[in-house]
Amino acid sequence: MRTRLSHLKTSSMTPNRYRRGPARPPESAIGLGTVSAAAEGCPGSAVAVDVETVSGERFRGALTTSSCHGAALDLRPGVVIAVRFDPDKRTDLTLADDMIAARAAFDHMLIRKGLTTTEKIDLVRRGNRSQGVVTAVRVTGDVIEDHRKITVDLMVSKTDGGQFAARETAYIPATSVASVAPGSVIAVYYRPADESTIAITVPRA
Repeated sequence: MRTRLSHLKTSSMTPNRYRRGPARPPESAIGLGTVSAAAEGCPGSAVAVDVETVSGERFRGALTTSSCHGAALDLRPGVVIAVRFDPDKRTDLTLADDMIAARAAFDHMLIRKGLTTTEKIDLVRRGNRSQGVVTAVRVTGDVIEDHRKITVDLMVSKTDGGQFAARETAYIPATSVASVAPGSVIAVYYRPADESTIAITVPRA
């Protein structure tokens, strides 16, 4: 009987430090990618993507259409997408399906480049979304990468009725400057308690 108990103790009571749990998958990083070559042919063909990481590193990777989860994406050259990648194998890209993380990475990148501020991003995320009619615009000589700095006067429509005049200085895509002219309607974000501060968003043309 003693021999049997001794055998049970040595075979079943293994110290925890010798037990190995399941291997953790490598953590992926997120970046902002610009399609540089369109996909051709059937699903599974590769799309070349120029990626910029949150820390500012740049590299070129490949995204296969089969990784798009069947989504109807317009992956023409110039389209900007959020991607994930293994830091040890950067050439293989997948779409970033965690939109919260993707948005945070994109916001951080815009702030780091000087294209916007934390306050403006918070206003876009939490403020009232409305629209404004451009009454005047001035393009300055300031340029950051492919963005131009403009000062625009607007007549903003309130979400609860009425209007107010506002002026905003912002960086917008250079390809969209022509679309921000007097009479144009653009997206505007504001807080009802403080109409002196607004934020505008102008999509890439």
